Amino acid sequence: MSKDYGWAINATNNEKYNAACLKAAEDDEAFSTFKIDPDYTKILEGGPREVADYYYSKIMTHPLYSIWKDNVDKFLVNESYCRPKQYEFEFGKCSAATLKNSYNMLDVMNFIGSNSSVQTIVEIGGGYGGVACMLHELSDNFEKYILIDTPEACDFGDRIDLTIAVNSLSECDLKTQLMYVNKVITQSQYTYIVRNIDSEENAFNHKQCVAALDDTFLVDDSEQIEEKWSQNRVVYVKKDENG
Repeated sequence: MSKDYGWAINATNNEKYNAACLKAAEDDEAFSTFKIDPDYTKILEGGPREVADYYYSKIMTHPLYSIWKDNVDKFLVNESYCRPKQYEFEFGKCSAATLKNSYNMLDVMNFIGSNSSVQTIVEIGGGYGGVACMLHELSDNFEKYILIDTPEACDFGDRIDLTIAVNSLSECDLKTQLMYVNKVITQSQYTYIVRNIDSEENAFNHKQCVAALDDTFLVDDSEQIEEKWSQNRVVYVKKDENG
């Protein structure tokens, strides 16, 4: 495995992002503002007003909007840290990243329903743990939340209840994507993926990942989001209990 761990993004952006993360980890002043560091926002955080408005409109029309409305403070837990780029809304100030994460979280909740058996959650490409922090505020029913940013951490022997991978799989080369499928997703009862299929290569990689799942998995990749900016697809994967 190469030192970039199969992360198939622009090498310069990769180096700058990693350097920004290291700097934030070692320097208190850098940490206090890392969400607006231009080398960090090339990969995470950031996002213009248009993206923030898009995801807020998706939240307001989501079947679980009432959960958002009744728990806004919990969804905004990450807004208090590290000076994110915020925009004014009727509920207060919020970043595009938090609104996107909120929409993804509502989608995950809608996908798994009221299944209280979800105890172990794995997030591929979990970054600093923003989604994990949000979910911790919303629920204390799960026992473990595992963040993965390197493949070496993927050798799980126990059953995984839920895997989350938002815009992370499609940033990896095919070999790494298939490794995650074989070592993580096949061990998971539910998997929620957002991936970009904006090129022939990305579309091919997606098909290969789906083909790597056997007939005991149900896959729905029909939902498209961010149509104006990308070819992002939401991919719902569920292990068939009758399979």
